[in-house]
Amino acid sequence: MEKTFLELFAEIIEADTPLAFEISLEDLDSWDSVAKLSMISMVEDEFGVVISQKDLKSFITIRDIVEFIGKLMK
Repeated sequence: MEKTFLELFAEIIEADTPLAFEISLEDLDSWDSVAKLSMISMVEDEFGVVISQKDLKSFITIRDIVEFIGKLMK
């Protein structure tokens, strides 16, 4: 799941370099409202997990999103 998420997330934000789980979302130039909505949609489609606006605001790093998905998939 983690590898799949990173690959799909990289497409959404159009990353030119490999992503790491420790990267801060605020440090991503393309982490804007469109990317956030695209990520929310992708997570629901691919993993069946719904991310609320409140949840979204709590994410600091890419790892935070992956851990959130992992908890709800169990």
